[in-house]
Amino acid sequence: MKCHQGPTSFRGQSGLTLLELMITVAVIAILVSVAVPSYQDISRSLTVRGAAFQLFETVHLGRSEALKRNSEDVALKFLTPGTGDWCIRLTDAPDSCSSCAYEGQANKCDIDGEGIVRGVDGAHFPNVSLSSTYTTLNLSQRRNTLASGNVRFELGTKTACLVTSSLGRARLCTPSGSDAIWGMEQCEVNVCSSAE
Repeated sequence: MKCHQGPTSFRGQSGLTLLELMITVAVIAILVSVAVPSYQDISRSLTVRGAAFQLFETVHLGRSEALKRNSEDVALKFLTPGTGDWCIRLTDAPDSCSSCAYEGQANKCDIDGEGIVRGVDGAHFPNVSLSSTYTTLNLSQRRNTLASGNVRFELGTKTACLVTSSLGRARLCTPSGSDAIWGMEQCEVNVCSSAE
């Protein structure tokens, strides 16, 4: 006995119709358009925060070095060579420290001529601008001594500040009016004013 088969039906086959594909592409485009600005905002926050925390760590390292060596000569030297290029170096010869370059002992941006460069480099934090009330910040081995002032790191609408007080305190914050950065408190009014 022979069975008769009717015309072949395409209903049993799976796949995407053109309409389903277009809807999927539209949904992906919407998700990307929402995600990219959020990613860029997070990236800016982390970059500025990273520069500020590296300086904060360098301040504490410098104070430890001053204590260890029982020296008044340890300092942070703020250098801004070229346009937009900047660096902060921990040194015991701030008058001789004049370049962000890593090579060469003539630079003297180290401690005891050991050749180890410590500090913060603008090259590691692209597009972050630096302004500071200091050209040199002396780090004393005596407790509760530090010059008052601030250092600002800015990238777009993100700003992080290292604020020092004459009581020897160094802290990180975001100035009022600036976008918040996760993990950083808000500064009081005018504590981290624009340093020129």
